[in-house]
Amino acid sequence: MLDWLPLILALISAPIAVGIYSLQKWMDRRNDLVNTKRREYQDFLVNVCKHLAQIVILIDAAKNKDRDSTGAIESQFRDTRDSLAAQQMKLACIGSDEVIRQMSHFFENLKDVHLSVENKKLQLQIVSRMVLAMRRDCFKDTRLNIEEIEKALPFRVEA
Repeated sequence: MLDWLPLILALISAPIAVGIYSLQKWMDRRNDLVNTKRREYQDFLVNVCKHLAQIVILIDAAKNKDRDSTGAIESQFRDTRDSLAAQQMKLACIGSDEVIRQMSHFFENLKDVHLSVENKKLQLQIVSRMVLAMRRDCFKDTRLNIEEIEKALPFRVEA
């Protein structure tokens, strides 16, 4: 009987080791995906901030008929817009359903940009909901609400 003991122990421990290895690999892949999402979300939000700021600057330059500034800003604007489009494609693949919904809502509203207070407030709400969806995707236990997110963002809407 004792001669069979090593074989029995090996037969029992092998499936356990395979299970533990598989579980660890699954956890590693999940963590890698969350880290990738965090990086992509951060890069996307940086470009969202740049893009919104460039819109404001472009509108101001157009109002002031400043042709020299407008040309340079338009070039930067196109570069940022192109980066946003590329990032939008990435996020469409890796973002959660809610992130994709909020991102789509952001781009839909971006088509009708003007500087009214109402539009600025709407943009702030949309970006806040998008950030909250991204946080929920990466940090399941986030307890922040929309108002707290709005206060944390670098946008202010003044009447």
